[in-house]
Amino acid sequence: MSRFFIFELLTFCKLQAKPIFTTMKEFILMSVFVLISIMLFSQNEDKYKVDTTTYIYCDASCNSKVASTVASLSDVNIFLDFGGGIQYSPDKPLIDKENRIINFTSIVDLLNYMSENKWILDKAFSSQVYSGVFARMVTHLIFKKPKY
Repeated sequence: MSRFFIFELLTFCKLQAKPIFTTMKEFILMSVFVLISIMLFSQNEDKYKVDTTTYIYCDASCNSKVASTVASLSDVNIFLDFGGGIQYSPDKPLIDKENRIINFTSIVDLLNYMSENKWILDKAFSSQVYSGVFARMVTHLIFKKPKY
């Protein structure tokens, strides 16, 4: 029964089929309309806008406290460099608006603090500094913030 139904459906479609374009004029006119509409949609300028925002940057260097072959991410010294001689380290800690010292115990604490203060993580890379047999992991996090 299913073969017969499919055959009937195909036969009906062949009998009802009409050409889409009856003349060459209609074909050319429709082609021109389609090409014009494609060209109009391809002129989207938002895709090619250049970001002209001026940013300020911060480099956060996260050094492992203990020189070992496997460094823990929770045992780090964090150094912040805002440029222009503004630097913070464990010796010269960062102080908030209420004159409290901000201690970063891990990289995650630093990331949370910077995101709360509207800093955007731009780049992150790490390297190893060798001293003798041991290697010390240094992670650099580059943050940016729009300058208003």
